Amino acid sequence: MNTTHLFPVIRTAVMLAVSASVFLNTSCRNRDDDDDQPAPTAINLCSNPTQSLTNWREGADYIVDCQFTVGSGTLTIAPGTEIQFSSGGSIVVENQGRIDANGTAAAPIRFVPTAGTPFWGGVLVFSSSVHSLAFCEFVNAGVAGAFSFPFGATAALHVGKGTVNINNCTVRNAAGDGVYFNDYDVISISSFANNTIRDNNGFPVVISVALLNNLNLTNNQFTGNGTNRIRLYNSDPVGSLNGNITWNNPGIPFEFSNSSSNNINIQQSLTINAGVTLFVENGFSIQANGTFAVNGTAAQPVIIQGKQSLAGWWHGINVVSNSVVNNFSYLTVSDGGGNTWIDSDVSCIAVGTYTSNPAQLTMSNCTVRNSPGCGIETSATAVLNQTGTTFVNVANNICN
Repeated sequence: MNTTHLFPVIRTAVMLAVSASVFLNTSCRNRDDDDDQPAPTAINLCSNPTQSLTNWREGADYIVDCQFTVGSGTLTIAPGTEIQFSSGGSIVVENQGRIDANGTAAAPIRFVPTAGTPFWGGVLVFSSSVHSLAFCEFVNAGVAGAFSFPFGATAALHVGKGTVNINNCTVRNAAGDGVYFNDYDVISISSFANNTIRDNNGFPVVISVALLNNLNLTNNQFTGNGTNRIRLYNSDPVGSLNGNITWNNPGIPFEFSNSSSNNINIQQSLTINAGVTLFVENGFSIQANGTFAVNGTAAQPVIIQGKQSLAGWWHGINVVSNSVVNNFSYLTVSDGGGNTWIDSDVSCIAVGTYTSNPAQLTMSNCTVRNSPGCGIETSATAVLNQTGTTFVNVANNICN
């Protein structure tokens, strides 16, 4: 065999193999391998607006140092994207705009402050569209004054209009509250599950008494917040609560406070299910012109009490309607009796009014405590069916 002609062939083959290897190694490199290359600069959305955001570099993909507004179209954010905000940065979705930010467990979408910035404005959703937030992280948001009236509250995520799906998200270290549902306009909460809302300076969730209807909050985690209760408020100027409303146990107490109206006036029906605990503000009251049902159990009673354990701290419950559905089971009512409902007596629970209108209520296995006057007061025409009621620290058990 003539080897003289073989060597050039072998040499050529080796060179081709090496070149292919170099090409493959180069083409397969990702951005983590480019240690010797300067990181690309994050896009500033305020000077380079776009509504299709994607993950394309290490660290921040986008910077927001203004109030970035989405007034139409959809703000789509891809999994793994990181958006950093200065102290003056926020996102507002309004008019016909929409936000679609669906991360994954492996690649969450991050809304975080720029280096050295303790708090930024947050995200405000105020559009009648359907919005989706999944596997999103909101960190150090909710700076005061980020949004104008009626959204003056400080919250990392503020919803004032539209239909929202918020699932598998984390909201932490907010300057104020975690998530604020402001029913200034029409809101529908389609889903709110598997969220972690922790270490915020205020409440984990703020929501109106009407929006709470049938919302299951037990599939969420609320820990380490400044006040680790769900804050309730009533935005109706006279305290009306319309519709057939059901409250379920969120796993932590409710607190009714800082409301434009300090009462709940049930127009149709309110059902409170087992395990609910409600702390109420000074002077608060519940009046049932419609039907009122409390479905506590021996293991999970329903508790309504003052934020302070003072007799007469709040006005109490007044059942006005004659509905046969008015029923309290395993309900503990404490610290009421701050108002005269029928005659000159005060009480934690009143059945009827000072007029001749009849009212009726069935009670079983309830506890009434800490009233400066009566435990229960009834009008002359009222029908009270009670069994197993325990009275603690009241001047009189039942007044007629």
